[in-house]
Amino acid sequence: MPPALQGLVSGALRVGVGLAAVLLLVGLLWAFASGGMTPLASTGGANLVGGALAHPGPSTVLLAGVLVLILTPVSRVVISLSLFASVRDLAFVGLTATVLVLLAASIYVGFHP
Repeated sequence: MPPALQGLVSGALRVGVGLAAVLLLVGLLWAFASGGMTPLASTGGANLVGGALAHPGPSTVLLAGVLVLILTPVSRVVISLSLFASVRDLAFVGLTATVLVLLAASIYVGFHP
């Protein structure tokens, strides 16, 4: 992998993990300061996100942290795919696109049981 690509990918991973850590810490501190959390009343999936947005609180911040953590590796794959496409490396474009489709399918199945 070219050094420029490594730098871009590692930067995206650092930002994603750092942002997720901050959100999770803020959510936990908020939960402890407020005496606990109210569970998100939902059946899961996409309704979970809608429920969190409708009733903001510590649970919403914690959910945002988890979602950022889930999407961080996806951003790595998207960056890699775009950079491989820009240098017309078709073998890696195909492999990276396959990984992206599998990640998207996994996330979809996770939100739609």
